[in-house]
Amino acid sequence: MKTVQSQPVYKTVSELLQKFKSQQLSFNPNSIMITVVKLMQLIESFTGLDGQHKKEAVIETLKVLIEESVPNTDPNFTLVEETLLFVVPAVIDELVTADKNGLGLNKRSSLLSCCR
Repeated sequence: MKTVQSQPVYKTVSELLQKFKSQQLSFNPNSIMITVVKLMQLIESFTGLDGQHKKEAVIETLKVLIEESVPNTDPNFTLVEETLLFVVPAVIDELVTADKNGLGLNKRSSLLSCCR
């Protein structure tokens, strides 16, 4: 998996990862989409980043969680990596679109607005 190149996104990934872990959340490869939604909710409180940078930070943070949880010798590693590369970006876009269109994915506030 590639590493983060952008300094602001790198710093955000570090902070987002810390926030994720401080809430005693754990990552399980079987629940990638649940983790994506949680990361999107957490990153909403970060200021100074546009939607694209927040999306990149969510994806990069998920990469770190995968690297920490799934050894590259695991037979599922390729599947998890491909899910991250090809499915997760589209899922983030669709969640943001659904939230923008008022489908009520988050009743409290628009926490999924992070990647708009």
